[in-house]
Amino acid sequence: MANANPTADGGGYDPEAIKAGILAEVSDLKETAKSFGFQAIQDGTWFAKFMKSCLSSYSL
Repeated sequence: MANANPTADGGGYDPEAIKAGILAEVSDLKETAKSFGFQAIQDGTWFAKFMKSCLSSYSL
C-alpha cells in the first residue's frame, strides 16, 4: 500500500491507498473461499485444506 506508513515519507496516511489495499485483500479472500467450495466450508474441512495450502510452500 502506498503511503500507508505515515513515517515513510513524512506525510500522513493515504486513505485511498489503504482502502484499495483492503478491497484487494477482501477480493483475494473471496476467491480463496470460493476455491474451497461450499461443502468444505459448511462441514469444516476447509481449514485442513487451508493449512495444507499454507504449509505446502515449506520444504522439509
